[in-house]
Amino acid sequence: MMRLEFESQDPSRCRTCESHVTLQFRRSYGDDNDVAHRCTECDTYERLSNGSAAGKVVDLPDPITDPSRFNCGFEVPSSVAGDDGGEVDG
Repeated sequence: MMRLEFESQDPSRCRTCESHVTLQFRRSYGDDNDVAHRCTECDTYERLSNGSAAGKVVDLPDPITDPSRFNCGFEVPSSVAGDDGGEVDG
């Protein structure tokens, strides 16, 4: 059976950070349309296992709002970080 995607966003990308996600990950953790709303680049395995990749609200600390909950060196993706009015180097 061929799956038809009607969304303009690339289904092989995480909806939050736009990192590549495999079809196997999307089928295992994603929503009913095999879309990943979160992935291992922007969320923890515990939250992913509880449904965050499927777009469900999970009652665990979110690493995007509290990066210290993720891992050493995690940076909040610029696509989801709030604009604090600061300047970007470069």
